[in-house]
Amino acid sequence: MSRPGSILLFLSGLSLFIGGALRAIFGDWQDFLLIPLGLFLAFFVGAIVKDFAYFKDLLTMRTTKHGMNMGVLILLTIVLLGVFNYAAIRKDKSFDLTENQLNSLSEQSRDILKKLDSEMMVTIFYSGKEGKDQKGLIGDFVRRYQDESSFVKVRYIDARKRPDLANEYKVEKEGLAPFIEYKEKKIRVDLDKIDEEGITNAMVKATRSGQKSIFFIAGHGERDDGSEKAEQLGFFRKALGDASYEVKTWNLLQDGPIPENADLVTIIGPQSYLADPEIKALQGYVEKGGHLFVAADPEMNHNMGELSKLFGIEMAHNFIYDDSGILLGQSIGMVPVFNYSATEEITKKIPRGPNGLTIFDRASSLKKLEGTPFKVEKLAWTHEKTYAAKDLTPDQQGGDPGPHTIMMISTGKAKSSGSGDAPPTEPKNFSAVFVGDSDFMTNVGMRYGMNRDLALNVVASLLKESELVTIRPKEPTGSIVNMTQTQFMILLFSFIIPLPIVMFSLGGWIWWRRRAA
Repeated sequence: MSRPGSILLFLSGLSLFIGGALRAIFGDWQDFLLIPLGLFLAFFVGAIVKDFAYFKDLLTMRTTKHGMNMGVLILLTIVLLGVFNYAAIRKDKSFDLTENQLNSLSEQSRDILKKLDSEMMVTIFYSGKEGKDQKGLIGDFVRRYQDESSFVKVRYIDARKRPDLANEYKVEKEGLAPFIEYKEKKIRVDLDKIDEEGITNAMVKATRSGQKSIFFIAGHGERDDGSEKAEQLGFFRKALGDASYEVKTWNLLQDGPIPENADLVTIIGPQSYLADPEIKALQGYVEKGGHLFVAADPEMNHNMGELSKLFGIEMAHNFIYDDSGILLGQSIGMVPVFNYSATEEITKKIPRGPNGLTIFDRASSLKKLEGTPFKVEKLAWTHEKTYAAKDLTPDQQGGDPGPHTIMMISTGKAKSSGSGDAPPTEPKNFSAVFVGDSDFMTNVGMRYGMNRDLALNVVASLLKESELVTIRPKEPTGSIVNMTQTQFMILLFSFIIPLPIVMFSLGGWIWWRRRAA
């Protein structure tokens, strides 16, 4: 090849490199990029014209033909890979092969997506280095929702470049600010809950019409001050607030009858008797189709047993002991539970066995009353190696053998007896859950096993919002292969040692045969 031809070919390559570098720097196509592109074509054509005979001879050589055949195969491979990647981008589809489905949505999340009938936009505001680093975290979760539903869309907005939108959404701080938008309703995702549970609950809030209210009965020493003290319900009440429920405290003697807008009434850990007017007020609330959640401890001097009998449930006021040794170093009266109803909404999604462990402390057993007109079902009960006794003392042995029911639900239609001159009203459907323990819902108790899930599931089910049940993080599991000494030696001498030797020998043989090619 002549010297001028070599210079022209070099200049053509240099022009192409400069054009590609400028394109990468500016990001978008610019009209001035036509200059290096034109120079590349001009220099390349000039080199071919100058040394046409050289290129003609080069193309007719045997080695060139073989090289061109290989080049065509490489080019076809590149084209096929390009087509495959283009199709993968246009039709993004992922497959989760992990044992615990770590990269897939839970059944609860898929149920929410199936109910969508219009576009749900996930708007993610970001600013600063922290925001740019974090936006990919929520983006990874959102892609799982997009895989399940075409209604889910996502957009990323730099708050610094779009201050008008940042002001509209009230984004004040730098960092990350994700929102769920559905039918003109905007819900902000809690930054402490950028996981499936947090995103799904935000979607539930966006799709929900109205706000449901929960009334905590007070005045009898209940666990309801909302603080972070170990024996109080601060974490539980915060979780209800995060789920967009309106939480109120209500004293029946001071504040009067339960308001008609109360969607759920709870009595958690009372320490003294409810007066007869209070019992009648609760009964009247349920007769109007209300929902009741009662968790009472056996060592307290309360009369929740009288209330539970109205719904076909007897509270035994005893103490359940665990005699299995499952909980090493446990305190007296601490009982593990991993038996749940597979048909009731509250418990059917809680895993069975050790993965679904809940822990109750100083719990009492419940029984269904004979002849009750209501449907009374067990929700959670102990294993067989438990027993119940009247006192909470270390020397209690034997007693009433298990299993013992700790949680029950009563449903049906309560007949109104009327009051004063008011005639009885039409029976309405009610539901009431009774638990022989309130410790499992405290700030300490909710840290154990599935206690948090069980408590929140009760509320979600009674409020007919079963899709708001909690979604526990999925834990990766390792696969362990146990081999005997004989099996390991067979594997070692039949595969591990021979395979490298065979591959090395085969490579040497191929090189020897092709050394003169």
